[in-house]
Order: sequence, then structure tokens, then C-alpha cells
Amino acid sequence: MHYLSVLNTRKRAVMGLEISVEALSGSRADKRMAELARQAVPAVEAALFDLMDAAGKGFSVLEILWDTGAGQWLPRELVWRDPRWFQFDRVDGRTLLLRDDYNALGNPLPPYKFVRHLASVKSGLPVRGGIARAAAWSYLFQNYAIKDWVVFAEVFGQPIRLGKYEDGSTSPEQIQILLDALRAIGTDAAAAIPKSMEIELVSSSSRASADIYERLAQYMDAQISKLVLGQTLTTETGNGGGGSYALGKVHNEVRYDILHSDCRQITATLNRDLVRPLINLNFGPQAQYPKLVIRFDEPEDLAALSDNLAKVVPLGVPVPVKWALDKYGIPEAQDGEALLGQSATPDVAPSAQRSAHAMSQDQDAMTAGVIPVASGGIAAHTDAIDALSAAMSGDWKEVIAPMTDPVQAALDESHANGETAEQFLARLPELLQSMDPVALTEQLARSAFAARLMGEAGIDVGANSFAGASLANEFAPTK
Repeated sequence: MHYLSVLNTRKRAVMGLEISVEALSGSRADKRMAELARQAVPAVEAALFDLMDAAGKGFSVLEILWDTGAGQWLPRELVWRDPRWFQFDRVDGRTLLLRDDYNALGNPLPPYKFVRHLASVKSGLPVRGGIARAAAWSYLFQNYAIKDWVVFAEVFGQPIRLGKYEDGSTSPEQIQILLDALRAIGTDAAAAIPKSMEIELVSSSSRASADIYERLAQYMDAQISKLVLGQTLTTETGNGGGGSYALGKVHNEVRYDILHSDCRQITATLNRDLVRPLINLNFGPQAQYPKLVIRFDEPEDLAALSDNLAKVVPLGVPVPVKWALDKYGIPEAQDGEALLGQSATPDVAPSAQRSAHAMSQDQDAMTAGVIPVASGGIAAHTDAIDALSAAMSGDWKEVIAPMTDPVQAALDESHANGETAEQFLARLPELLQSMDPVALTEQLARSAFAARLMGEAGIDVGANSFAGASLANEFAPTK
């Protein structure tokens, strides 16, 4: 049952994916061929489960039932055919042939009649490439273990029913009555016997444990899961307490690789044995054909995406809103539509409000080396460290210009000459000689010196430190 369960899981994983047809180009003829191929998608969707039968047996053959009623060839149904109808060529071991009672070598398959899917589960001959061949040993050993487990339960799972009778004075008929009574106790839990007879229930004193059978059965199930799904945790989570959601997600990534491989193999089979015959029968042979695609997108880790967006958006990385909405599966809001997270702006007391004009005045005061103080005599939201930073960065453009101007000039020149990004990056080492770091180095040295003086002199750098702000202004570079 476990083998059937995990094999069906692998089959249905492919069935749940979207199938589409891509035109070769935007020409009218290519669009017509792609549109015709799209009409075959319903038949393909219904046949995916049977195509995946090749994963277990190594190959799967579906017969194409064509419908020509509308003046064109269309696949009405893809019907699974028993693998026993077919055989492999005895010479190459790979070419599928149709069995014939009058031809032991087999007959070639009629053209445009069958979809032949060979699953590449492992290298070698297709007849030996199925999962079932490798799973047979685990299946066999597990069945022996379960059989012994049932015998163990029958012997040690209930007490022995022991009947006693008088030696020499009991007739065979009475002994048979006692045996019938003992057997009846096993099913009916009740029996009637003569008074001269006695029944005793003897509990087994064996110390044998049934855990060995359970562990062996679980081990074989795990081996089958690894073989079919490539991992065990998404099927064995909870057995023995060894599973977890986080590890299940990691193991599931291995299964995505197998699913992606199954999709690529089935896509190649359908394009070869269904799309090509469909186009040839309706439009004649073509140099290139439309492409049937089974779309497989690995699930997005939305939590990790949210963390990354929270980091890069504040840095100015342009992230399109539509792209983000598509990632989260959120439709664009319509005009006037109620939105989550919107609420009325809470009323703020006038004393707690700071106007934009007041904030601007604070910034000007910091640049001048003065810490703004609120009306209550308490320093505002900045301190001497902020004043030091503001004073030292007042002329940041003049300080940085000798470092950035050569790079900007080289970038403009590269753009004018039509160079690629790789060519521009290759020129960057040459620009180091033309970049002048003297002004920036002097600015950093002044800042470090001022900060150290404040620390050595014990100047308070708290919210009311006018001395710290003055010292910062003193050591700011002159313009």
C-alpha cells in the first residue's frame, strides 16, 4: 500500500501543473498551428496520470484515438494500453514493438498512432529502468515481515486456552466437547463444559517484542519513499517523532527536482509523439513546431521575500509594485475600494506636534553647530553627536567630489562610446590614480580628533551639550 501511495503522489504532482502551448513566432501561420495544438490540451491533461505510469514500469504507451469529424485531425482521447502488448527490440533493447502471435520479433508501431513515454529513472535499458524493479526487494521483505508480525500477534497477543480433563475417565466425545469449548472462547469469549472439566487461561511469559517487525516495516517504507519521491520526511513525518515542518520543507526541495525532471521528460514525449503528428496531419511537415510546455514554478518563500524587500527598498532599490503584488498573489486595488491596513489618522495633541518649519530650523541649527532646544528647556530629538555629524558633513559635496568626479566622467565617456557594463568595469582600476582622497581623509581625521577631544575632556555629549556642538563646529573644515 505504501508503494502505491507514494507512486500516486508522484503521478498526481504532475497532474496538478498547468499545460500551455507556445507559438514559434508571431506570424499568422505559427499562431494557427499553436491554436490547433491548444485544442489537444484537454486530452493531454486527462492522460498525464497514465503517462506517469512509466515511472513505475519503465515505459508507458498510450494509443491516440483521432477525431476527423470536423474536417481536421484532433486527438479525441489518449488511451492507456497494457504494457504486455509491447516488447523491446531484441537487438537495440530500446525500440518498442507491437507483440504479434505470428511474429516473435514483434511488429513496428504504426506511425502517428501511439504516444511512447520512456521514463529515465536510471541509466541502462528501458525495460530495467522502472522504479518497480528496484522497489520489489523492499516490497518482498516488508511482506515477509508483516506475515511474521501477524503470526507473532496471534501467538503472543492473547493467552493460551488450556483445557483439563480427568485422566482415563473421559471419553473421546467429552474431549471433543472440551476442544470445541476452547475454540469457542477465542471467538465468542464464552463456552459451556461439564463440571468435571476445567479451562485455564495461561498468559505467555515470552519476552519477545513486536518492535522488530514494526521497525523493519517502517524501514522498508522509508526506502520505498526515498526511491519514489527522493526523500522520506514529507511521508514519514511523525513516525518516531523524527519529523518536523522545517525539515519537511528542506526535503520537499529534493522532490521538486524530481518533479521538474518528470515534467521535462513528459514534455519531450508529447512534443515528439503528439504535437508533431498533429501539425503534420493538418498542415504538413514543418521545419519547426509549436511547443507544448508543462509549467512548473517552485513555491516562493514569501517570508524570505518580505525580509529581503524590507532590506533593499529603504536602500533605494527600485521594486515594481505590480511585480511585488504578483509575487504575493494580490490583485491591484480598484479606485475607491476598501483596503486593509487603512485607518483614520489619530488626533495628536498640539503640544506634541512639530511643524515642518520647526524641523527645518532644527536642521539649520545643527549645521551651524547649535543644538535645538524645545520650549520646555529640554533638548530636542538631536544630541551633540548629531551636531558633530551635521557640522562635519556640511560640505560633503566638496569633500567627495575629488573621489567621484573621475568616476562620473569615465561613466559619461563610456556611455558616449557605447561601451558595455563589462568594459566600463574593466576600466575602474585605472581610475584609482586620478581619484584624490586628501579632502575626505582630512575631514575624517578632523571628525575623529574632535570626538576624541570631547571624550578626553569629559565633555557631556548628552542632549544639552552645547560645548560638544561648539567643539564640533570649531573643528569643522573651513570653506
